[in-house]
Amino acid sequence: MAKEGSEDSRVLSIQSHVVHGYVGNRSAVFPMQLLGLEVDVLNTVHFSNHTGYKKFRGERLNGDQLLDIIAGLEENDLINYTHLLTGYIGNPSLLRAITTSLEKLRQRNPSLIYVCDPVMGDDNRLYVPPELVDIYRDEVLPFADIITPNQFECELLSGQSLKGDADVIAACQKLHALGPRIVIISSFVPSSDSEFLWLYASEQVNGISNQYKMEIPRLKEYYSGTGDMFAALSLAWLSRYPTNLKLVLEKVIATIQAVMKRTSEAKSANRELRLIQSRHDIESPQVVIHAQLLHSPITHVVLDSRAFHQESVAAELHSAGVATILLTYSTQAETPSSAFTQVSEQSWKLDLAFAHAFSWSDVCASAGVLPVNALFLSQAASASSDNDIEYHVATDVASAVALISKRKQQA
Repeated sequence: MAKEGSEDSRVLSIQSHVVHGYVGNRSAVFPMQLLGLEVDVLNTVHFSNHTGYKKFRGERLNGDQLLDIIAGLEENDLINYTHLLTGYIGNPSLLRAITTSLEKLRQRNPSLIYVCDPVMGDDNRLYVPPELVDIYRDEVLPFADIITPNQFECELLSGQSLKGDADVIAACQKLHALGPRIVIISSFVPSSDSEFLWLYASEQVNGISNQYKMEIPRLKEYYSGTGDMFAALSLAWLSRYPTNLKLVLEKVIATIQAVMKRTSEAKSANRELRLIQSRHDIESPQVVIHAQLLHSPITHVVLDSRAFHQESVAAELHSAGVATILLTYSTQAETPSSAFTQVSEQSWKLDLAFAHAFSWSDVCASAGVLPVNALFLSQAASASSDNDIEYHVATDVASAVALISKRKQQA
């Protein structure tokens, strides 16, 4: 199957810029371009180097200046973006100007996806004005599709202290309620002496939530710009695989780990991220660490009409708490429209022309359900596959009901 998404994607990336080094847009733009995205850059600060050095000089953008730049783009009909990425903002007027600009961008493209990295602090320390916390929570998150806070930022935005899985799931639910459909907690430190970091992610579609966790070896070194690169990679891979958050997380972490390893091995004294030297790792990350499902109920069962008749099994599946979709295959010479029609309150029918036309992600998209929340019930399941899309298969009704029950218990 061809890769999903990413074709003709145009990103507006609004965050900091440095002349020397790799933070903000310098850390975010190159990976997105390597992964096939067109990226326009709007810098919120223009510094000589990042603030981790002994000294730095430069200028900061204010809200009026940002709005003026957006107006110039609008006057030339240059605001047809598919994605907006924001990182370090730094002051209230600038952050509010971004929300105003987002309205203009969505008037031009209502489907624009907003990825917000709410850069505010780390290790229990704020490095932006305190009022930005409320602005992010009350004025920005309601319009964001995807957010990538670290542990400290997640606690600030959710008001939830994070100690473990249950706290994280509760915090993510609070953040979903504010607006974002995907929450990725980019780093969680279980204890000061832990040898691992945890990554958490939660996605919500049609009221159904799925949560994931990854355990990542903790490196001793800290490199500025890693969080900026993380958010950019998340955007890039989600543009390719919008229905496969698990794969996206794995590719992002594989890239981050490779870049950090290459940086730690470099002999350079300034310890800047070795992005250019890691270009092959960015384009083709080698996944080693896999994401674990914490919560992912099965809500739909797709029945293959070649092996099962809906009437004989639907009632049993409905009693297990799932909806059913009947796949039918036309035998006509001409290709019919793949009509997705509702048969009853809990049943639908999808007419596909030929067996080889089956695409699991397409079926799930038609039903408005993520692949991870669906199960394929077919005695010929091996004949139907979808590269890079994880889904569940059962060859008999009893096995399907058992898996549905197991996933409910895990939730």
